[in-house]
Amino acid sequence: MKHSLWAASLILACLAFSSWSKESKGDAFTLEIVSNAKATMPGGLVMNLEGKTELYYRRKTEGQVVGLFDSGSSIVLKMDGGAVRESFMTRDRLYIKTPEGVRDTWVKDLDEPLKSNYRARFDLPFASAKLDSDGAEVSRELSKEIHAQIPVEGGQIDNFQLFHGKYLNNEATWEEGHAISVGSQGAARGILKYEKVAADKDGHGLIIVKVSGKLINPRSPMAPGIELSVTHDISGEQTYDTAKRMYVGGKWDIKLSSTQLDKDNGASMSGAMVLRLKEGGPPQEYLEKK
Repeated sequence: MKHSLWAASLILACLAFSSWSKESKGDAFTLEIVSNAKATMPGGLVMNLEGKTELYYRRKTEGQVVGLFDSGSSIVLKMDGGAVRESFMTRDRLYIKTPEGVRDTWVKDLDEPLKSNYRARFDLPFASAKLDSDGAEVSRELSKEIHAQIPVEGGQIDNFQLFHGKYLNNEATWEEGHAISVGSQGAARGILKYEKVAADKDGHGLIIVKVSGKLINPRSPMAPGIELSVTHDISGEQTYDTAKRMYVGGKWDIKLSSTQLDKDNGASMSGAMVLRLKEGGPPQEYLEKK
């Protein structure tokens, strides 16, 4: 059972500085990831996997540099229809529910220095990206501070940049490289195509941009010694706000497929994901004690 839960967590993952002050709140966003997959393990074991993850983050822009702040996450994981894990983590609250029990901690009740060390992860940026005049990423810098260890090692900069690519005012189509991080399993990378398809009729300056392409993780582990090449086939759209000069919403439909590596081991994975970008951060009940 432990092996199955470990594999389920890995597969569903394929489907989830000092110059910045604590007062730098930035623009709040939520990246919602809903996944439904079927995984066949060596030996014929079949697992039906469902998951919903919400990643909360903030983007604070100063000139051509954007600082990225981790605001927390919410995860619901099910295997064969039964709940395996429910959890959420924010600056104020840590909640974990498993078949073994529930842990619900309000950070304000923790002793120092544990409380300050925990909150540093959310109060300080874990990464920054330099952008050009079109919003394309030119370079990035990852914090080496201890507070940034979890989001940096989890590759969250890729996920938090996923819907925040460039926008070309004078072009109808363009391409840009992006990646979906799958934590310790690496990232699915590729080139996405963008095409303007509609403008908001009410004159609010909102532009609809169609997105398509494939992101591929060349070696994704399903179990110890078992790897697949996993393809994310993307079709969707994003909304660009010309007044704010940023993307403020979007939805991607993703089809998942796998290819054997090295030799036929009987393993495979297929399914679908839906990614949504929304303005706003964690729900209020995750933030303050009632």
